[in-house]
Amino acid sequence: TKAVSLCQDLEQNREHVDLLDKAVLELGAGTGLVSIVASLLGAWVMATDLPDVRCRYTPQVVALVWGQDVKRDFLSTIYNYDYVLCADVVYHHNLVEDLLITMQYFCKPGTTLLWANKVRLYIFPSIPQEEIRIYQATAMNSAQMREEENRENRHDVSQELYDMGDSINVQ
Repeated sequence: TKAVSLCQDLEQNREHVDLLDKAVLELGAGTGLVSIVASLLGAWVMATDLPDVRCRYTPQVVALVWGQDVKRDFLSTIYNYDYVLCADVVYHHNLVEDLLITMQYFCKPGTTLLWANKVRLYIFPSIPQEEIRIYQATAMNSAQMREEENRENRHDVSQELYDMGDSINVQ
C-alpha cells in the first residue's frame, strides 16, 4: 500500500526528512500506520480522518516491558481483553520467554491471541509444546498466510462489487 511505502521512505531517508522533535499532521490517517511510524521516528503527531462510526474508542498507548511488573501495572480484574494482537514483535531470542509470560498473563479464557511473526530459528529454537497448548496455537507458514490473505481479499473485492450493485462471481 502507499502508506507502507511512505513509512519505508520516512524510515530510510531520515537524513532528508528528520522527524525528530517535529510536529506532524497526518491527513486521512485511515489505519494510522503513517502516524505511528512518524511517532516512532520521534515526531509529535496529530492523526486526522473523517468521522467513522466504527471508531468508537480512543486508542490508549501505555508502556509495557514484557514480563516485568505486569501483574502490578495491569490488574487482571481491570484488564480483560477479547483479542491480544502481536505482529513481528520478537527480534531477539532473549525476549521470547518474557513475551510468553506476558501473553499468558493477558490471555484469559475467552481471549484470542493473533500473533504474526516470521519464524527465525535463532529466535525460536524451541518453544516448549506446553506453551503451544496453552495458547491453542495454529502455526501457519508464509505460503499459508498468503493463501489465507488472498482468500480474504477475494471475499472483500466481491463484497465491494456486490455493494456497488454489480453481480459477479469471483473465484
